[in-house]
Amino acid sequence: MTPLTTVDNFESFGLSAPVMAAMQDMGFTTPTPIQRQALPLLLAGAQDFIGLASTGTGKTAAFGIPLIENIDGTLKDTQALVMSPTRELALQVAEQLTLLGKKKGVRVVTIYGGASYRTQMDGIKRGAHIVVATPGRLVDFLEQKIIKLQKVKTVVLDEADEMLSMGFKEDMETILKATQPEDSDSQRAACRTWLFSATMSSEVRRLADTYLEKPETVQVNKVGAADTIEQVYYTVKNSYKTEVIGRLLQTLPEFYGIIFCQTKMEVAELADVLTQRGFPADSLHGDKSQQEREATLKKFKQRQVKVIVATDVAARGLDIKDLTHVINHSLPWDAESYVHRIGRTGRNGQKGVAITLVNPEQLNLLRRVMITTKAVLTKGVVPSADEVAGLKIKDVLDRVGTMDAEAPELQLAGDLIQDLIQAGDIDFKELSKEDLLARFIVAYFPNVFVKKDMMLDYMGDRIPRELLPRDPRENRFTRGRDDGGPRRSSGGVRGGDRGGYRARSSDRSERPERSERSYDRPARFDRGGDRPVERSERSERGERRDHSGIKRFRGPKRPYRD
Repeated sequence: MTPLTTVDNFESFGLSAPVMAAMQDMGFTTPTPIQRQALPLLLAGAQDFIGLASTGTGKTAAFGIPLIENIDGTLKDTQALVMSPTRELALQVAEQLTLLGKKKGVRVVTIYGGASYRTQMDGIKRGAHIVVATPGRLVDFLEQKIIKLQKVKTVVLDEADEMLSMGFKEDMETILKATQPEDSDSQRAACRTWLFSATMSSEVRRLADTYLEKPETVQVNKVGAADTIEQVYYTVKNSYKTEVIGRLLQTLPEFYGIIFCQTKMEVAELADVLTQRGFPADSLHGDKSQQEREATLKKFKQRQVKVIVATDVAARGLDIKDLTHVINHSLPWDAESYVHRIGRTGRNGQKGVAITLVNPEQLNLLRRVMITTKAVLTKGVVPSADEVAGLKIKDVLDRVGTMDAEAPELQLAGDLIQDLIQAGDIDFKELSKEDLLARFIVAYFPNVFVKKDMMLDYMGDRIPRELLPRDPRENRFTRGRDDGGPRRSSGGVRGGDRGGYRARSSDRSERPERSERSYDRPARFDRGGDRPVERSERSERGERRDHSGIKRFRGPKRPYRD
């Protein structure tokens, strides 16, 4: 393998002139870490390979450059296959491979669901050197014998962890077997197999053990976010999350990013509410047609829409630059997914902000994410109603200041003032300019003023006790006490004056303390007899009697439970 210190440009890899010319047109100058380590192995003819790297690290070029170099442009056969979990990712991979291979005459065809069969079939018939496909549509083509894979020399499993999580395991097995001769019983592909994934989960490990043989492995990702990402969390109950997101967007006019939700229903509902409130938002989820998804992405890239509300699957593989923010409507269930989400901002040395809304049930999950990723999350302060109203008033004043004298709003304001003067209800001579302006805003911009402030952050300005620093030498029973007893403070506050969660009075006012409870329960009588039986005796006998007095075997010895 080429030493990493000497690989500071693509010329070091000995690439062909057509590929180098295409890369220069694409602006490739310095290889990324995954490219530095993977290219020497793949260009040297590695049979099976595993590449572990996070989203946005240049994985496509890491396998795309060797694929293009190995293509024989004089042949019509399909020589390489790339499997991707989503349509968006398949299209982006195909686009990059097309650009890399244009000087060499490499033909790339994309096969994915939600698009015309005829167009894709015609591409296969004309000859596709590389096929980029989603598993479901490719299996359809195989079953209808539209495509043959026996002459494929390289199979790439891109984002293998995501394909497994989306339930494509059986389809992947069908596709890999299709590279073998029809009479073969082998589970593995008949060609080299390159697996790229963001994580090495247990499912990905089993996949690699089953279908790869002694693979060479490169890992450059770490479970952690870039230093350029500021990570903030807000403690918000589910019922207030939409209101909090609305206020955050109102106070972040530069916002250009993605809001991640867990379900398609949450995505659709949040996108509708934000649109109704005047935010340029759109959604991405599995129920949208391919045409709708492409239209949404086009508007987002052109910044006609500044907010995309999406599920993890719908947003997988989106290659959109310069995102300023990522918002987690709720935490994902694993640290890797959290890192993937927030890693879409703060790229290429730019600053980014990742915001997470956490309900009470997810505080322990957030703590695990912080420990796993070694991240430092700062508790944010939800913008107040007055702060939001002030920003809206400023926006109104800016708009009024740029209005033409003939603007309808100004004409209506003049008519209103005249009507009030004639009615004699208000002496305008006694009103200041500020009062007049306030009445104008209330009359014609009523949406400026939000409803009275609510307790949107259930923790207020306190840090949840689950997220407080802990001394590893202490346990949960003695933490914070010099005498080793359980820590309690007056008023039922867990964690004393450390800012922990304050229990409701109803939780504790009628609950007896442990010392007041009686554990001296009366002895139970042996059914079928008149002699009290102690617990220890019943446990040793391992038996009991029913009402008839017949002995019944109770099973293995176990502690007595009331």
